[in-house]
Amino acid sequence: MSKKKQRAAKKTTKSNRQKRAEAAAVSKEPSWLLLVGGILLLTFIAFLPSLSNDFINWDDGVYILSNETTQWKSDAPLKEMFTEPIVAGDNYLPLTWLSFGIDYLMGGLDAAPYHRMNLLLHLLNTFLVFLFCYRLTAKNWLIAAVTSLLFGVHPMHVESVAWIAERKDVLYTFFFMGGMLTYLRYRANQQMMWLVATFVLGLASLLSKPAAVVFPIALWLVDLYQGRKWDARMFVEKIPFLALSVVIGIVTIKIQSQSAISQPDAYSMVQRISFAGYGFMMYIAKLFVPINLSALYPYPVKTSADTLPLIFKVAPLLALVITGAFAWWMRTSKAVLFGFLFFVLNLLLVLQLLPVGNAVMADRYSYLAYVGLCFALASGIAGLYKQRPQWRMLLLGLVAVGGLVLTGMTYQRCGVWKNSGTLWSDVLSKYPDNSIAHFKRGEYNSEQKRGAEAMKDYSNAIKHNPSDAKALTNRGLIYFNQKKYQEALADFNQAIKANPQLFNAWLNRGRLYYQQKEYDKALVDYNKALEFNAQSHIAYNNRAIIYHETGDLENALKDYDKALALSPNYASAKKNRAILMKQMGQ
Repeated sequence: MSKKKQRAAKKTTKSNRQKRAEAAAVSKEPSWLLLVGGILLLTFIAFLPSLSNDFINWDDGVYILSNETTQWKSDAPLKEMFTEPIVAGDNYLPLTWLSFGIDYLMGGLDAAPYHRMNLLLHLLNTFLVFLFCYRLTAKNWLIAAVTSLLFGVHPMHVESVAWIAERKDVLYTFFFMGGMLTYLRYRANQQMMWLVATFVLGLASLLSKPAAVVFPIALWLVDLYQGRKWDARMFVEKIPFLALSVVIGIVTIKIQSQSAISQPDAYSMVQRISFAGYGFMMYIAKLFVPINLSALYPYPVKTSADTLPLIFKVAPLLALVITGAFAWWMRTSKAVLFGFLFFVLNLLLVLQLLPVGNAVMADRYSYLAYVGLCFALASGIAGLYKQRPQWRMLLLGLVAVGGLVLTGMTYQRCGVWKNSGTLWSDVLSKYPDNSIAHFKRGEYNSEQKRGAEAMKDYSNAIKHNPSDAKALTNRGLIYFNQKKYQEALADFNQAIKANPQLFNAWLNRGRLYYQQKEYDKALVDYNKALEFNAQSHIAYNNRAIIYHETGDLENALKDYDKALALSPNYASAKKNRAILMKQMGQ
């Protein structure tokens, strides 16, 4: 055999060995169905305690318990869901209301169906995250498995899953990730039907939660990851997506500017940047060390010099250092680039540059954003797995142990959301001076007929926030029921001074004045109460009683009629009107 033929034979033999090695490596890859099955089972176990949890006195009331739009007692009010969906939640969420309506049909106001739906959606989202990563990375099973495992069992996601009102998180993510998958299919075959499907799913995501306004930019990130040529078509095909996002964004800003935006002038721009840097840093830190989680992370208390604690001052610098570290890492990995940008994109709107609500950060804001951060981390692990064969068992062992530890932490964290009492007690264990947590636990104790505990909580809420009109009103009502009228009157007066538009303060002070037979003062208070809530059947009934007892029978009858028009089964108004009509000879 000639030397040329010998070299060719050796080359062929080497090539065959490489093919066999590659085939053997492929054969060692676990079935992705088995992987997904194991991850979903672990996720289900992690969130199993949430299925027996109750409603929470934090948005569950306005979203479900007192929201007639989501209570389908007869024909489903679909029109109202899409045309009048703006309630105390301060958002446009018609598909979220629709999902609550379905839950109501399944179990009324039993919390179980709502929790089952939340967990089902989270399991589906975990599956979609796996599929998305698997297809985006050309079937890299390790990246897909690690990303979906971390997403599925992470304790930071308990708030989005175990809190019924956060249905909007799991629902909008379901449509968001579905749209990302259909966009990958469109990129693969260029069939317009898949782009249309992506548009429909993007719209559904927006109608579930306005946070989906970033959806078209997420599509561009996919283009960036896949190395797509930046041409006119890439931008033109996103125009409908951008138009939708702009419309929903404008509507959301208009709504939240009325109530959800928290004291925009209370903090300087420098302080807001500090909040953003702190939140950015903490979301990354809690991915790796998810401890001291809380349903509420209050804004820091400023010192007498109007400055923030040191950690907030250095937070922007630390955030820049973290970003620099990722930038250095991203030089050699487009997967890390994609994951980091996806994380930042889905977090950018909630970094409190414009303070919204009463918290500097929230676990629920990490829900979709963590897909990107977990993807970046998984890519790093997959890179080591490929480059260091001797580390493979160690890496897989660390991932498995980490997944089990996170599962245990999540299982335990779900118990914190058991009811309002356990939730707010947990917040107070971390922030004992927080007036909101004291007030909310006071509400729960009042509902449970634990008057002494409720009184203590309301008093603590007032101690830490003397202008808390709701806490003053509720403590005043406890005093009223204890026949401590002077103390009750002092609290009602202070509540009205703190918030002159608080309906309950006027209503309850009116009750007190009526009890003391000061009918003129009671009538003034009931008039003010109805000025702020013209749909209160109780206020109409109470005012009618005063008219009745003072001989103004005509106005009394009108108010009884209004009370029963608003609440046809209101027993007190029925009884009082019957007595009046007998007195009038009717």
